Amino acid sequence: MSLWNLQRLLNSFIGRLFGEENMNNNNWHRSGNFRTECIRYCSGVDLNCGCPKRDVMRGGCGSSLLSKPERIADMIAHARRRIADTQFTISVKIRLNSDIRRTVELCRQVESAGASYICVHGRTPTQRSEPANHEAIALVKSVMRIPIIANGAIGSYQEALQVAKRTQTDGVMVANGLLDNPAMFAGHHSTPMQCVLDWLRITAEQGSAFDLFHQQLIFMLRSTLTSPQRTLFNELTSRAAVVDFLNYHLFDIE
Repeated sequence: MSLWNLQRLLNSFIGRLFGEENMNNNNWHRSGNFRTECIRYCSGVDLNCGCPKRDVMRGGCGSSLLSKPERIADMIAHARRRIADTQFTISVKIRLNSDIRRTVELCRQVESAGASYICVHGRTPTQRSEPANHEAIALVKSVMRIPIIANGAIGSYQEALQVAKRTQTDGVMVANGLLDNPAMFAGHHSTPMQCVLDWLRITAEQGSAFDLFHQQLIFMLRSTLTSPQRTLFNELTSRAAVVDFLNYHLFDIE
């Protein structure tokens, strides 16, 4: 199955699983086989209630859901009723409320609804580059029974270890740091060139869309290219142009 078709399958699966589509849909009677097909390709689903982007929130998704804890809990409960196997995780990612008591209450509701674990980003929806509040994450961890994952302001392997120790959480989630350096957890301080070559090979084999292929390289090469090189690279519009650029500036690609 291609990455594109897999993405479409999983997106439809997640929408149905959380009850966001009409349950009277004529195709719903096939949901048993549908779930079986999707579970072949993933070990769990995560409800992202932490995205602070305005267009996402305007659509009633992301961090806008934080003001509706009952709805989040209902969606988790709905999903768990459809997949009772606890080996298939159903999790939630949230951001902090300015009132930590509301964050704790939300987490308790989600836990009671059957969530497998909760990932807590240490900023509020209105914060962007401010330091993450790892102390608040530690407080949430101290009162919850299910696993808590810490997220936010983790840009290196050492920072991941420090946040895990400071918060006493069950794990850490890294986003931007891994986009910039997918080899972070292998101990590399920046993206090794072998990682770039692997990405070229994988996307060629999978027939990945150019935007996905190009955007990930923009992240990975951010610390490698000079400012003028980055400007030029960001404006490229074809895979062939990207390969020519990399051949000229970094290495020879057969």
